[in-house]
Amino acid sequence: MSEHPNTRGDSDSREKEEAPQQGLIEAQEGDWTMVVNETNKRPREPAHVAEARDASVGSVSSLHPGESTQDITHNTSKKTRRCTLHIEAVVNPSSTVNLGSLRQEIERFVRAVGQTNLMFTAGKLSISDAPQIISDACSTVSIVDIDQDLSSHTEDTTAIETSVQGKTVAFWNVSRIKVHAYTLSDDELEIEEIENADDEELTACETLSLPHRSLDGLWESLILPLSMKRNLLEYAYSALLFSDRCVSSHIISWNRVVLLHGQPGTGKTSLCRALAHKLAIRMGDRFPSGGHLLEIHAHSLFSKWFSESGKLVSKLFARIREMVEDDPDALVCVLVDEVESLAAARAGGGGSSGEPSDAIRAVNALLTSIDRLKRYPNVIIMTTTNITGSVDVAFVDRADIKQYIGLPILEARYEILRSCCLELIRVGIVSSIDETPSITNADSTSHGDSSVTSIIPSFQDLNLESREDRSSSSSTNSRPLSESSDKLGTLLLESAKLADGLSGRSLRKVPFQSHALFIRSDEPISAHQFLEALRGGIVKEQAARRMIASDGRNTVDSN
Repeated sequence: MSEHPNTRGDSDSREKEEAPQQGLIEAQEGDWTMVVNETNKRPREPAHVAEARDASVGSVSSLHPGESTQDITHNTSKKTRRCTLHIEAVVNPSSTVNLGSLRQEIERFVRAVGQTNLMFTAGKLSISDAPQIISDACSTVSIVDIDQDLSSHTEDTTAIETSVQGKTVAFWNVSRIKVHAYTLSDDELEIEEIENADDEELTACETLSLPHRSLDGLWESLILPLSMKRNLLEYAYSALLFSDRCVSSHIISWNRVVLLHGQPGTGKTSLCRALAHKLAIRMGDRFPSGGHLLEIHAHSLFSKWFSESGKLVSKLFARIREMVEDDPDALVCVLVDEVESLAAARAGGGGSSGEPSDAIRAVNALLTSIDRLKRYPNVIIMTTTNITGSVDVAFVDRADIKQYIGLPILEARYEILRSCCLELIRVGIVSSIDETPSITNADSTSHGDSSVTSIIPSFQDLNLESREDRSSSSSTNSRPLSESSDKLGTLLLESAKLADGLSGRSLRKVPFQSHALFIRSDEPISAHQFLEALRGGIVKEQAARRMIASDGRNTVDSN
């Protein structure tokens, strides 16, 4: 069932009230500790699950003198903290199955998979052996956002935080399973036009129905810090919760405005689109009509006529208010890319007569429109900018979240390049290597793409393989890497190090450039050959950037 702000607090309280009947014991800190079986309450868990869990969290019989069970719970809190497992099920448009019944069946199926494997692994589940109601109604069933949930329950801040870690969670560390069943829209992009002073139709914004097939998988493809994705989701939950609970805006202020800033090519716009898509999925119960993503064309709102720009901005946001009011059961996400175009700093912008300039009128109109929209609980405004210093301070002050999106760190660069390589392997441009790690039954059940993703190891697996304490990390269920996979991972890591300073956008172009410059063939090549070409492509890209920077400095010096 979709999670939404109107029910989060209530559902949590219901879970605590029902805990005694379900056999759940709650620690004083508020974290679920372990599952116990009470007579005539529910079936006893399988012995292999209990043994594996007890081996992980320790036994009460191992108490030291003077130590209580509460001390054990506190000392092992990092191992025993439990999280919510989110399942996203894409329902076929032609399906007529009751969504409530479908969610229950999916929850039972996922729980059985986790109980068999002793863990849950992020990714698509194989539904060929699932109950017929699931295989007939759903095109995919996926375990998602394990990393976000795990990181929200951990106190370890020393680990590198990127969204490629925490891909598995132990079966006994899951407190509940939430199933989000939804249908992807295939509707065409709608163009919203407004008239200017010359009675010309201007393209003011584009509207996309949510959740939409074109955005499917975008959230997972973004390699970003765990806390960044988690904070954006939790912000949206809290903003809508405050609205639904009628918190007085005179006492506590929130505008449902997000500002993402940072260097070009770091994924700010993609993150906004992915967030809108994800919220439409997660809040499906709160907004049964789905959602809409409105991307504003800021450049179209400026006019050659004096004071006309401000009027165009007001006219567009009046249309948005109409949409928000007409369907309160739909979530409306407004995206203003490069917001400095509409919210430019207003310092010293008045004319000789003291009359505000046209740009200032546009900023004033934007700020007024935002203030008018804040009373509607079903709208969120997402904005981006590459030059924060050019954005008006009054707009910055209205943003509830001001999130910096920086250049990818080493682990993120590695995972971005790895995802590109795996995509080329999937489509056959790059052939798979001869030797691949063995795939266990648990892997093939929990993640249908394991045979592909294991060809090149993840950064985490490669890092674990290189540690001297490899044996102590065996509890993470990671497999020793094959010699071929280890070599490919090492070669990709060298390329990731060479790519320091490149944005995510540039990194995703390099594989294409490398193939064009160094492969020059339509025949499949080996993964090793492609990684050698990838390294050459990165070196060439960095050299070209240094040349451009040098020419720019020479031009400035000559002037």
